[in-house]
Amino acid sequence: MFSLVARHQPRAPGAPAIQVPLANGPTPFVMPTLFTIEGFRFFFYSNDHVPMHVHVQHGGGEAAFEIGEGVVLRESAGMKIQELRRAEEIVLAHRVEIEEKWHEAFG
Repeated sequence: MFSLVARHQPRAPGAPAIQVPLANGPTPFVMPTLFTIEGFRFFFYSNDHVPMHVHVQHGGGEAAFEIGEGVVLRESAGMKIQELRRAEEIVLAHRVEIEEKWHEAFG
């Protein structure tokens, strides 16, 4: 099934992003969107960290999947089990693209 864990560098040039104000100040951070499929938005935070992972938003919920030897659900909030399963399937299907974009963004 799913396992949970809990854990955000510069944005890739030209990557689409959403700016979100920080709670304690006016300096925003960006969330470069990798792609959107079936209403699931896959993205990195501009100040993300290792291990490699991707965030996904869908219907007001959010999750993060770690990408290593496999794909593991690291955390989630507000997403249904079937949404998490579909998000995981999409991550698996686009794993190479996600890994390439991670390396472009974070080295």
